[in-house]
Amino acid sequence: MTFFRRWLPAVLLVCASPVLAGEAQPDGEAIYQDNCAMCHSHGRMSVSNTSTWQSLIDDQGVDKLYANAIHGIGRMPAKGGHPDLAEDDVKAAVDYMLQESGATLPSK
Repeated sequence: MTFFRRWLPAVLLVCASPVLAGEAQPDGEAIYQDNCAMCHSHGRMSVSNTSTWQSLIDDQGVDKLYANAIHGIGRMPAKGGHPDLAEDDVKAAVDYMLQESGATLPSK
């Protein structure tokens, strides 16, 4: 019984830590800078090209943009050629790019 009294609080703390701390959200800006900026900092698909991003949002929707970024489209490979990125990381980078573009996002 002494064993359980001594170790039970430690076991509960370790098991509950991820829940108590909450899940860390991916840093879209850092992911963009490390993986996307090389191609998306200039040209037609630049984050500064508001009209292009607005057209994509209006015509395809944000979910389709996520899917294109995750699975690839045209000359862009899946996950921008970084297969080690988690899907949530890719979505965070897309969210950052949309925010930086100045495009108007649909209300949720």
